[in-house]
Amino acid sequence: MVHRAQDAIAADPARGWSLDELGQVAGASARNLSRLFMAHTGMSVTMAMQRARLALVNDLLTCTSLGLEEVAARAGFASARHMRRVWKQYHSQAPSQIRAAAGP
Repeated sequence: MVHRAQDAIAADPARGWSLDELGQVAGASARNLSRLFMAHTGMSVTMAMQRARLALVNDLLTCTSLGLEEVAARAGFASARHMRRVWKQYHSQAPSQIRAAAGP
């Protein structure tokens, strides 16, 4: 059940998944999915979605020359500011530093 939700998030991290939608994918109620997700993964569904989006951000930063607003939009964030705020929770380096380290 949890794996189905994880697979859906991984397949489309930019999508604005709701708990109800993921519950339908997983075959569980939103509340039960939340409990099971935490029990099996040690993280909330929201945290899993953020991590999937940040992985996409990392790929876009290192493999494209898109601006931060476009990177944020393609990864499902409302703005570059929102993306930076979430990024800061998981990374010590700024997104621009990741891009600079990736080279030309």
